[in-house]
Amino acid sequence: KTRILSENPKALFIHCYNHALNLAVMDTLNKIILFKDAMSYSEELIKLFKKSPKRDTLFKKLKLEACDESPGLKDMATTRWTVKGDCLSRIINNYKLVYQDLEQSLYEETRVEMKSRLNGVMFQMRNFNYFFGICLAKEILLVTDNLAVALQKKDLSALEGHELYKITAKALKDMKAEDYENFWEITVKKAGELDVKEPELKRKIKKPVRFFICGQKEDENVPETPKEQFKKIF
Repeated sequence: KTRILSENPKALFIHCYNHALNLAVMDTLNKIILFKDAMSYSEELIKLFKKSPKRDTLFKKLKLEACDESPGLKDMATTRWTVKGDCLSRIINNYKLVYQDLEQSLYEETRVEMKSRLNGVMFQMRNFNYFFGICLAKEILLVTDNLAVALQKKDLSALEGHELYKITAKALKDMKAEDYENFWEITVKKAGELDVKEPELKRKIKKPVRFFICGQKEDENVPETPKEQFKKIF
């Protein structure tokens, strides 16, 4: 920036599009607790495999025995902007084998701290909240990852970059407006096939009367079913 401005003081400085995109996407996802937890547990899951050659070797063996030729797990590097959606997609595609690997590792593990970490990830993998979180985050991140790839073109102009942002924003808005019913059915069906627990309605916490303003009633928009509850997150 300094060198360019020294040669041409009228040059317009533009921040890295991909850096800005990565910050915007992750800040937005982290504002929603379900997404924040899903991403955190997914990173922990990847670490359990990538930092354990024994566990990683067992995983490859299980894939070979199952004649599963799909790609294995991928590291969710915080500085790589085009891989997060694919990382979550691979976790979902390898869900049963990942759980089987962790289960066997837990049986053989002797260290208390590691057993606790394995138990924690396995507990989340049985939880519908986690599964819903990574499935929805995957759909969002695959769209933004495609944008990140497009923004890496060397000859991309500022105007073209702006247009790509607008196209991506429209795609996400269209997804939000039209795709919930289909997404819900596919996710619930897939969860059942992977032995994930059924979605549960969050227990309603009754607000003490003293917190109500005079004449105010309880919130009538409380979801009656798990489907309605998760639609709010969607």
